Amino acid sequence: MLNPRWRKVIRDLSSNKTRTILVVMAIAVGVFAFGSVFITQEVLVSDMDTQFHDYNASAIIMNIPAFDDSLVRWAHRQEQVVDAQGRALHIVKLVGHDRTFNLNLYAYDNYNDITLNRITPEEGMWPPGRHDILFERASVSLPGVQIGDNIIIELSDGQQYELNITGTVHDLNAVPANLNPQLTAYVSMKTMGWLGFGETYNRLEFVANDEFNNLARIEVVADELRDRLQRTGISVNSVNVLEPGEHWGRDTTQSFTLILNFIGIFALLLSGFLVINTISAMLTQQKRQVGMMKAVGGTRKSDYESLPGAGDILRPAGAGSSVTHWHGAGLFIHRCS
Repeated sequence: MLNPRWRKVIRDLSSNKTRTILVVMAIAVGVFAFGSVFITQEVLVSDMDTQFHDYNASAIIMNIPAFDDSLVRWAHRQEQVVDAQGRALHIVKLVGHDRTFNLNLYAYDNYNDITLNRITPEEGMWPPGRHDILFERASVSLPGVQIGDNIIIELSDGQQYELNITGTVHDLNAVPANLNPQLTAYVSMKTMGWLGFGETYNRLEFVANDEFNNLARIEVVADELRDRLQRTGISVNSVNVLEPGEHWGRDTTQSFTLILNFIGIFALLLSGFLVINTISAMLTQQKRQVGMMKAVGGTRKSDYESLPGAGDILRPAGAGSSVTHWHGAGLFIHRCS
């Protein structure tokens, strides 16, 4: 049989069903918002780092006029270099029905042996065949194309070529087209030659040794490699140096999750205030009951314990600790009475 204290607690809760439900919902929403934001941040950032590690992104990219595998082999022999790869990149235009789009057109010599800046097939054929093109999955929606469509590619001299979309891929380093209206796609080296660009590379990409683990050290390595190439008579048009092992969107993601953290904390604080106000309103109605308990010999301790006991019931229902404010509110009202 329940003692009088717990019978009173249960009666208080049942007689204030709406406020009880409001308190439980406030606690649940506040704790859920607070916890989910931090869990999302941890999962998102860690998953991004894991995928980017598997992507094996290059930290040094040199733009060099047409070259072949002999220069790639030279890069592999350099003591600061762990891996190197040649790749072709040309910027063309995709001619749509009502507008044109800038298109970064990449080509690898062997799509089944990509060691740096790996791309993953998503749908359709792999690798791209002659006169075929694979779109990065985030670049398909903007021009409104799909697998099986024929598209028109226009070069800088105005010549146009028709290519068939045979699949989509995922390139972790490609900026989504909805953030930057620059499309990304991939063709074979033979297709690149058919377009008039030649079957040669124009980008030499490097990954340096682990000891070169920050931007300053990577820049030193890049300068040394550029100087060596120029001494052999090879022209280097430009050099891009990236923070090793860091995704281009990491800073943006962390800034976004930081804002979400503040929102989660704010939601938790608001739920706490709502709990205090709601319970305080419930306790204010019990001044007469407190007086009766004092009249029959109730002590300060026993009177107080009969008020906050509802918090012991609401705490598991709300799945959070904010209900402990019940005790503070109960003590405040009791002293005022």
